[in-house]
Amino acid sequence: MNTFLTRYAGQVDTGRFPGDDATVDVQIATIDHLIHATAARGLDAALPALLKCTMERAKATGHGSDSFASVIKVLAATEAK
Repeated sequence: MNTFLTRYAGQVDTGRFPGDDATVDVQIATIDHLIHATAARGLDAALPALLKCTMERAKATGHGSDSFASVIKVLAATEAK
């Protein structure tokens, strides 16, 4: 987990989000599976659905091929409103 946070923190600091690992597009597909598996087990899928919505907003602003860290752009824009 520490490596994950350190890597993405550096990307956020520089504002560069290379898509050399799991891109936002890949993460959307992955979380879709999680949402379906969660629902199939009768569990609340609200949190994964929220994450998917946020990632779809990042994709809509051109970050689909960027790393997951690019989602910060959506969150920062929401905060600025």
